[in-house]
Amino acid sequence: MSLAFAILLAVFVVGSLLRVPLAISMLSAGMAYLFASGQDVGLAADQVMNSMYGSYVMLAIPMFILAANVMNAGTISERLWSAADVAVGRMRGGLGQVTVLVSTVFSSMSGSAITDAAGPGMVAIKMMRSVGGYKPGYAVAITAAAATIAPIIPPSIPMVLYALLTGTSVSAMFLGGVVPGLMMALSLMLTIAVLARREGLPKGNSLSGAKAWTAIRRGLLPMTLPVVLLGGIWSGVFTPTEAAAVAAFY
Repeated sequence: MSLAFAILLAVFVVGSLLRVPLAISMLSAGMAYLFASGQDVGLAADQVMNSMYGSYVMLAIPMFILAANVMNAGTISERLWSAADVAVGRMRGGLGQVTVLVSTVFSSMSGSAITDAAGPGMVAIKMMRSVGGYKPGYAVAITAAAATIAPIIPPSIPMVLYALLTGTSVSAMFLGGVVPGLMMALSLMLTIAVLARREGLPKGNSLSGAKAWTAIRRGLLPMTLPVVLLGGIWSGVFTPTEAAAVAAFY
């Protein structure tokens, strides 16, 4: 182990033990390494900034954030909720199942856990509390757990950052996240089903007849967006960055 690398580890460990914010600890450790190895800190910072912010891939991140904010500002969350309620709302603990299903679909459009929790998550908590009679802690726990699907399932913003920093293919990262994301969603739904029976949670009052058809029709367009995005990326119609722009326009 070189002396410079040992200094890097020491600065990072000391900062962590002193409860210094992680970002500052990492920055301090990196600067200590540059000083110890005799490198030009200003030149290194310039190279890092140019390589990151001059990247075409980086444009995907603000585009996905814009798409998520547009969806939250509109009625996408409510339309997704109504369509998902028709699909799984009749089950015991159906509102919890609807929450996971909506979060999975929304996450595959936004790529952000925070946006997922702030958009469909707020609708889910309100519905579980007012309609289903869920305990506040239980409703929040389901919503928070469902929002963590966003960093796993494509188009995940952390995946874009990882691909940028490591030189990995964004399309390959997205392809690798589909199965884990769906498995995570199914695991959450199975857990909710078991807890619903144990806690005696009520079955949902799902829509039926003409109202059900209306809910499905209104939710069909936003629910097809993940298919358009991922299908377009994997078929080569557009790049992940262009897919982010398509999501914002869609």
